[in-house]
Amino acid sequence: MALREAAETEIREVLRAWLLGAGLRQVAAQAGVDRKAARRYVQAAVEAGERQPPEPQRARVPGGTISGSGPATAGSPGEPIMAREPEFKILKNTEGEYYWHLEAADSRVVAWAGQAYVIKQACVNDVYWIKDNASLIMIYDCTGE
Repeated sequence: MALREAAETEIREVLRAWLLGAGLRQVAAQAGVDRKAARRYVQAAVEAGERQPPEPQRARVPGGTISGSGPATAGSPGEPIMAREPEFKILKNTEGEYYWHLEAADSRVVAWAGQAYVIKQACVNDVYWIKDNASLIMIYDCTGE
């Protein structure tokens, strides 16, 4: 059987998701590769010295638990209080096209795709591009004020 050459972006997406704490099934599904390929990429990274970060510590607070940073949202009594992190959401419109939203910790939509994507992976790739390049993006005030 002939081996195919893995795209650099494919390997990068697998490792990014794995380093963020996702399991192999989730990593493979998210990157669009089979689990065996994801496992090979992760094994190579581990052999090169990469390690998954430990799970975040959860602190006990009255009424529940809180993890991460940001505002906590209260649930029913006895349910944990979980802090939200800003997150990208991939969504599908009524025409079957994909788009993304960037939600702040308080659930406000602070950015969204300026286009609809026919292919889901193209939408996901743009989200990863934004995450990778956010610190490099310049801000220009074009209002003239």
